[in-house]
Amino acid sequence: MASRLNRSFATVHRKAQDTARSRLHEWAASGRIDGFALAYLGMKDDRLPAPPADLVPRTAVATYPTNFAAMSRIHFDAITTRGEQLMRTVLPMYLRIPSH
Repeated sequence: MASRLNRSFATVHRKAQDTARSRLHEWAASGRIDGFALAYLGMKDDRLPAPPADLVPRTAVATYPTNFAAMSRIHFDAITTRGEQLMRTVLPMYLRIPSH
């Protein structure tokens, strides 16, 4: 039963994320927003166009549980550093930044 509940939750969660991503794409296409960048910790390292030399590898964070209450400083640093690194990589690719 626990296995089925876990799969059901994963399915509902994935569908909710898909809907949110679709909405962002719709808003960008309709001009409601100028653009967006979406990075997630599980992005594959070999698919990043210009990863930083000190990139925290996906393997260091991909299997971390979602219960962050007891997170150690080492795990916290790895997750937050990777998130920042990914955003710095993704932003220039997908956002049109107007020149002033």
